[in-house]
Formats: sequence, structure tokens, C-alpha cells
Amino acid sequence: MILETAIRALRGSPGFSAVVVVTMAVAIAANTAIFSVYDRLVLHPVNIPDAGSLVAIWFDNPQRNIQTPSILLTAASIVTVEVRHSGAVGELLGRNISPSGAFDAGKTMDQVLAIVNKTKFIRS
Repeated sequence: MILETAIRALRGSPGFSAVVVVTMAVAIAANTAIFSVYDRLVLHPVNIPDAGSLVAIWFDNPQRNIQTPSILLTAASIVTVEVRHSGAVGELLGRNISPSGAFDAGKTMDQVLAIVNKTKFIRS
């Protein structure tokens, strides 16, 4: 009896009926999504062996707002080091990110000194 009255009322105003159906669908979908996350994180968390050894590595590119050229050059050299660290971690994980690997080919002491002397960074 009550169900018949509800169906008759919904047939009488199809616009309202559509709003009710869409609202119910969104509410059910949101409830399902929230419960799925709660179930995975709280009720049945992922079992990670030795979870204390997990690390997070990210790069947020802080030098994009630098305007002074000398500071930008320094920031660029830091980025180079960060990229090498990322490549080294990738190699440790078995994911080679570049054809030549994360590290440059080794140089002899004479080659290193020749490069340093060209920069005039160290003066004797």
C-alpha cells in the first residue's frame, strides 16, 4: 500500500524522480568508495614485512621560482645530484632509468685534475 503510493507520486513528477534516483546513486557510490578505503586501511591493512624499512623518495623541483642566475646555477647542480641519487635507487631496485646507468664512467686522477683546473675553482 505504501509502496504503491510512493510509485504513483514518483510517476507524477518525473523531474523530481530523476533527482531522487541520481542522488541515491551518488550516495551509494560515495558510501561504497569510503567503506572500501576504510576496509583496506583499517579492517584489513596490507601486511608489509619489515615495514620500518620503507622509505619515500620524491622530487618537488624547488628551483623553479629562483630568479638570480648564480643561485639558479647552484640549484641546477643540486638537481643533478638528486637525479643521480634517484637513478642509483632505481638501479638498486632493478629499474634502470637510462641507457648508461645512474653513474658516469670513471675518470683517472689526471682527467679529474684537468677538469678542475679548467674551472679555476681551485687555485694553487
